[in-house]
Amino acid sequence: MPAFMSFKSSTSLVAFTASVLAMLFTMAILFSVGPAYAQGASDPESIRGLDAKCEQARAARLAPVRRDLAKQCEQEPRRGTNKEEECRLETSTYGDTFRGPRGAAIEGMFYDLPECMAARAAWQKWEKDQPWKK
Repeated sequence: MPAFMSFKSSTSLVAFTASVLAMLFTMAILFSVGPAYAQGASDPESIRGLDAKCEQARAARLAPVRRDLAKQCEQEPRRGTNKEEECRLETSTYGDTFRGPRGAAIEGMFYDLPECMAARAAWQKWEKDQPWKK
């Protein structure tokens, strides 16, 4: 067995195999779904539909993260009378794109989902096909 494949236990081998399979599955989805979305989207309206799908997928991924942060926040000592509402409001924009101190956009979380990658590719293709870009 090669040195890079020597595992101390079968558990680490299983974990390694599972992570490799997960990575391959993700890559397969990106390469199969992304071009299909990008090919069918040639007008801004259909691309906006892809953007909406991206935002729905992001919202689904961000919801449990925000819920966990709100629970952590509620356990901290606070002066307000309604901890639950304050914490929910405080964490409601977590993971969204925002402007940094010098005005540059700081990209939000989960824009690496297949739906978002497809929307980005479609917008890039659309922009490249515009007459002013030729």
